[in-house]
Amino acid sequence: MRFFMRRPAAIEAAAAEAPKTAGVFETGGNAPTSTQGSFAFGDALATWDKSDTAHQLLNAEELAAFVESFEATGFTGGINWYRNFTRNWERSADLPTKVEDMPCLMIMAEKDVVLSPAMAEGMEAYVPDLEKALVLDSGHWTQQENPTR
Repeated sequence: MRFFMRRPAAIEAAAAEAPKTAGVFETGGNAPTSTQGSFAFGDALATWDKSDTAHQLLNAEELAAFVESFEATGFTGGINWYRNFTRNWERSADLPTKVEDMPCLMIMAEKDVVLSPAMAEGMEAYVPDLEKALVLDSGHWTQQENPTR
């Protein structure tokens, strides 16, 4: 995947139809959740039922707005963040590995298949003044799925 992301033409071609697929913006619904400290997004895609319209995050009008935006600009801007991930990691090597004397709030989503709540286990060792909040019955896009929680 890492090498695929670095080939702009390949990823742009693969993503060209993605915004037209409502499932790209699917809510947590019955998505598989990771109980391990690993990414479960691939599992979610493998088990995704396109006919399940009950768990779509965006209505047709909202999806059309995203489609229009991506058709105009493509995915390059968002994908570039992932392409630059190694450089960002290297540039942050000298940053402190522990956050002290600063209260922090970590908001997690119960059904997030990209960043499972299990991935936050042990964070208190690096952020001693950490408060964790778990948004129940929500997937990766918590702000849109459950804005009042």
